[in-house]
Amino acid sequence: MSEIYDFDIAAILFSLTLLISFFIKKMINTRVTKSFSFLLAFVIFSSIFDFITRILIMLNKPSLLIYVYIAQTLYFIFIIVVPASFTNCIYAYVSVNKMMDLKDAFILNIPLIISSVLVILSPFTGWVFKFSSDFTLIHGSVFPLVYIVSSYYFFLSACYIGSYFYQFTKEQILTLILYVMIIFFAIIVQTKLNHRVQIVVFISSFSFFFIYNSLENPTSFVEDESGLFNRKGFVEIVRNHLRKQKSFRIVGVKLVGLKYLNQTIGYDNRMNLMIYISNEIRNICGYKNIFRISRTRFAIILPDDVNVQYEVIERIRNLFKESVSVPGSDTEIAVSVYITYLTCPADADNVEDVVDLIETSLSNFNDSDVGKVEKVNRYILAKRRRENQILQILKNAIRKSEFDVYFQPIFSLKKNRFTTAEALIRLKNEELGYIGPDEFIPVAEKNGIILPIGEYVFEQVCRFLVKEKLWEKGIEYIHVNLSVVQCMQDKLYRQIISIMDAYNLDYSFINFEVTETAAIVSKETLLQNMNELMKRKIFFSLDDYGTGFSNTSSLVNYPFCAIKLDKTLIWAAMEEEKAMSILEHTIKMVKSLGMKVVAEGVETEEQVRILENLDCDYIQGYLFSKPISSKNFVELLNKKRGISETDEED
Repeated sequence: MSEIYDFDIAAILFSLTLLISFFIKKMINTRVTKSFSFLLAFVIFSSIFDFITRILIMLNKPSLLIYVYIAQTLYFIFIIVVPASFTNCIYAYVSVNKMMDLKDAFILNIPLIISSVLVILSPFTGWVFKFSSDFTLIHGSVFPLVYIVSSYYFFLSACYIGSYFYQFTKEQILTLILYVMIIFFAIIVQTKLNHRVQIVVFISSFSFFFIYNSLENPTSFVEDESGLFNRKGFVEIVRNHLRKQKSFRIVGVKLVGLKYLNQTIGYDNRMNLMIYISNEIRNICGYKNIFRISRTRFAIILPDDVNVQYEVIERIRNLFKESVSVPGSDTEIAVSVYITYLTCPADADNVEDVVDLIETSLSNFNDSDVGKVEKVNRYILAKRRRENQILQILKNAIRKSEFDVYFQPIFSLKKNRFTTAEALIRLKNEELGYIGPDEFIPVAEKNGIILPIGEYVFEQVCRFLVKEKLWEKGIEYIHVNLSVVQCMQDKLYRQIISIMDAYNLDYSFINFEVTETAAIVSKETLLQNMNELMKRKIFFSLDDYGTGFSNTSSLVNYPFCAIKLDKTLIWAAMEEEKAMSILEHTIKMVKSLGMKVVAEGVETEEQVRILENLDCDYIQGYLFSKPISSKNFVELLNKKRGISETDEED
C-alpha cells in the first residue's frame, strides 16, 4: 500500500515546506502572495483528507463509513478548490489595481459553489461518488463534473492570461502553459493507471513553486545593497492598505551629504556605510515597515498613531545628530536628514498620489530644509500636476511658436532717453491664462526644453531689431537673457552667431544677461562662449546682482560690461540706512571696475533721484514702462521722439 501514500505524503511535505517559507521568508504580502498561500494550503488539505480516506478504508470497519464519507467529501471539495484558487491567483496578478467586481466574482465563484454543493450532497445522493459495502469507491453519474469544473478554471486562467498578455513576460506565459499541460497529462495518467494514486496533487504542489517564483519573485521586492524592501515593495504595500481602506501614516526620509561618497571614501566604504545606516533605521521601525525607494531616500509605513510616528521621527533624527562612522574604517561622515510625513488616505487616497507626494516632497527640499520635519499636503500634488500641465503647454507652444516676446524699456540717466530694452518672454494659454516666466522657465529648465525656447526668443529679437530698424529709433542694443542650461552649452556662441548672420544683424546690438547661478554652474564653458562672442563686440551683463549669495567673485572672474542690481536691493535701500550704505558701496565698486550699473524695479521719482545721485547709469522699472508688446514698444519709442505712427509709415 506504500505506493498509495507516497504521493500524498510527498505533496503534504513539499507544500508545507513552501507554505512555511511564506511566513519566515522576507517577502511582501501582496494579493498574489496571499492567493498562492491559500492555494498551497488547499493542496495540503486535499492531500491530508485523501490520506485520511485511505487509512480509514484500509481499516475496513463499517462503523467508520461515515468518517470515510466526510473525509472523501472534503477531499473532492479541495480538489475542485485548487484549480479555482489557481485561477484566483492569475486574476490577482492581472487585476492588481482594482477590486473584484460583481461580474468577476460571479464568473470565479459560481461553478465552484455549484460543484461543491453537489459534492456535499453526494453522501446522500451518490451523484459524485459513493462507497460500496466493501469500501470500494464508486464514481457517480456527475463525477465528470469534477474534471469539467477543473477544466473550466484552467480555461478561465488562459483567458485572463490572453486578455492581459502584456502584463506577462514570455517566460511567465511559457511557465503557465507548461503547468496546464503537465496537470492535464497527470490527470490522464492518474485516470488510466490508478485513480487511487494521487500524482495530480503532488505535481500541482511542485509546479506551484515555479509558477509563484515566475509570476512574483520575492527577490524582486528586495533592494540588493541594503537588503531592505524596495520601491516596488513600497507600492504594493501602499496599494494593499488603500484597498482595505486602512488608515496609516508614511514617513519619508532623505539622507543629505552623501552625494560624493564614491569619490571621497570609495565604493566599498560607501556600500558599508549605506548598509549600516539602513540597518539602524530598520532597527528603529522594523524591517517590514521600511522601504528604500532610491539611493538616499527611504519610506516608512506606520500605523495611524501620531505617537508612534513622532517617536520614529525623533529616533531617526537622533541617529544623525553625530557623525556616522564608516564600518571597517576610521572615517566619519556627517550625515543630515530631511523628513516628511503624511497620513493616508486623508492626504492621498491612491497609490500614484502617495508615491508622487513622497518622491516630490523629498526631491524639492532646499539646503535650508536640512534637519527639518515637514507635513506633506495635497498642495504638492496640485503643484506637480500644474507643472505637468505647463510642460505640455510649453511643448505645444514650442511646436506652434506661440510664445510672445515683450520688451521693457531701459532709461539712460546720462542721455535722458530710452537707449536699450530687455527682451522678456511671455506665455498665455486658453485654459490657464497668463503663465509667468518665473513659473514656466524653471519647468522648461528641469525638463530640458529651455534650449529651443531660448533660441526662439533670440531669433524673434533679431527679427524685430532688423524689421523695425530700432537703431534709428535710438535703441543702441537689446538685453537678452541666457538661461543656466544655455550657458552650459559649449557651442552656444556658434548658434548665436549663426542666427545673427542669418538676419545680417550687427553684433553690437545684443547684450546677453547672465545670472550669477549660471556663472557659477557653467564656469569655463560660459567664459569660452563669452570670449568668443566678445571678440565680435557682443557684450554681457550680470543679472539680479544683490540676491541670494551674490559676491564679488563673479565681477572679478567674468568680463561683464554691466551689472543689473536686483529690485530687492533698491527697495531695501529706500527703507534702511544699512541697506542704503550697501547700495552706495556696491555702485561705487562696480563703477570702479569699469562696468555700467542698471537699477531694476524702479517705481518712484524719489528712487530715480537717489540712484542718479549715486551715479547709476540706467533705470529699469514700472515708473517708465512695464514690459510691453513689440508693437507698443515701437509706438512708445516714436511717441518719445514725437513721431506718430502715420509719420513713421511716411
